[in-house]
Order: sequence, then structure tokens, then C-alpha cells
Amino acid sequence: MKKYDAFNPMADEEWLDLDETERFRLVEEYHKRIGERFPGLRAHAVLHATIENQLAEKLPEARDALRRLRTEGLDRHQVLHAIGWVLSNHLFSLMKKGKDPGHGDPNEPYLRELRSLTAEKWLHSADEDEAEDDEDFEDDEDFEDDEDFEDDEDFEDDEDFEDDEDFEDDEDFEDDE
Repeated sequence: MKKYDAFNPMADEEWLDLDETERFRLVEEYHKRIGERFPGLRAHAVLHATIENQLAEKLPEARDALRRLRTEGLDRHQVLHAIGWVLSNHLFSLMKKGKDPGHGDPNEPYLRELRSLTAEKWLHSADEDEAEDDEDFEDDEDFEDDEDFEDDEDFEDDEDFEDDEDFEDDEDFEDDE
């Protein structure tokens, strides 16, 4: 049985020969093996696999970012997270703003961000993201004076949310064949 390791990647051909669902499953299992379990694990695994795909397919900007950020002191797993941060921001921007067909390649902003990505920029990204979240929260007119939210008893005592064992042992990534 194949195992994924963010620090020691499979050969490009071996990775690309795997079914996409198998790639997601292997990355998710890796994170469980190293003790990382969190609600967004499945989405995290998809981003990891997408970045591994870009590296295996020899996307120049991804490979250059890997080399550059490793030289700047990040380990390979951190670099995958840094590139994933850029990708997730790009995807969010596309969903929020949409694609204007008159403005060329929709991936160019992503590639440009990869070219300018530094370890320092990624390491400080959590502070920037937190500040943006605070601004979004303060500017959210729909949220102000929302009496329904304050009185939502279902939210306060949601026992299903606290210790959802089904989530941790979710086997949706088992072979669909």
C-alpha cells in the first residue's frame, strides 16, 4: 500500500499515475498519521494534492516557489502550505469576483503571486488574514443587530458539533469502485 509523505514525495510519474481520489485519501491519511486532525482536513488534503499535482506536472512557478521557499528556510510541508495559501486566496477571489473574459488568463494572478511568494510573506499571512477578517466582521451590516443570531439556542447547545466521532473516522475517501 502506498503512503504519502509531504517531506519525501513520490516520484512524479508514480504520483500522477494515482487516481485523484487516491491522492486525496493518501494526503488525508498522512495528516491523520502525523496527528493533524481538524474540521477542514478534507479540503486541506485536496489543496495539498493539487499543489503536489502542480509540482509533479512541473508547473514552473510552483517548482520555483518550492526551491525559493526551501532556500528561505521553510521545510517542504510548510512550502506546500504556503503555496496552498496562495491557491486558496486565488480560488476565493475567482469565486467572489468571477471571471471577466476580457481580462486574459484567469490563472495569471495566481502565477504572479507564486512568483512573488516569500517565506516571510507567508509566515506573516496569518496576521494579515486575521486583520482582514476583523475588517469584514466590522463592515458586515447584515450582522449588526441580528436578533435571531443572539437568540439562537440551537447554536449554543449543539451537541452534534462538539465531538463528532463520525467526522474523524469518515471513510468517504475509501475506494468508490
